[in-house]
Amino acid sequence: MKRRPRPISHTIDEAYIRFVFRLTRGDKVEILDSLEGKILSNDSDSPILNDGTSLPQFENSINEALYRLEVDEQTKGARSWSITKRKVKDNWLVPKPSIPAEVTVALEFISVPLSSISIVAADAITDDVAQHCIPLTFEKWQAVVGNALISHVNDNLPEGVLWSQVGRIKKRSDAAPAMG
Repeated sequence: MKRRPRPISHTIDEAYIRFVFRLTRGDKVEILDSLEGKILSNDSDSPILNDGTSLPQFENSINEALYRLEVDEQTKGARSWSITKRKVKDNWLVPKPSIPAEVTVALEFISVPLSSISIVAADAITDDVAQHCIPLTFEKWQAVVGNALISHVNDNLPEGVLWSQVGRIKKRSDAAPAMG
């Protein structure tokens, strides 16, 4: 049900409630574990970003997760904070959108379709497989990590949330006068 503004009231353009959850060390480990089968690399500590940041370092720097309720649209969902754009190292790739099913990579002693991997280190695949990949963009990197975070939030939402209003609650003595 949408709020109907009174003739003298202003239209509400946006109405939402945002819950911010602090991530524990355990949460971060679970998120990293969920990315394990999506990122193929010979070294998990290999830098992905030009500033030398690896996946574990990057994931460790994320301290909060979001859950937002859109009041007007009556929708809800987990989100991740947007990340300041950074440059991705040139040796990271993503599979092209349409890859033949027979193109596979070795992952933990088994062969899996390249299409099931989200991000690939160039040194972890052969040249034959690399021809089915394109350079990794920061937007794709953010989407893969953000989706892992969102999945973790959705899987671990508490049944109830205690929340408080940010800001100062007015005392009766400093409240605005009533309209007469």
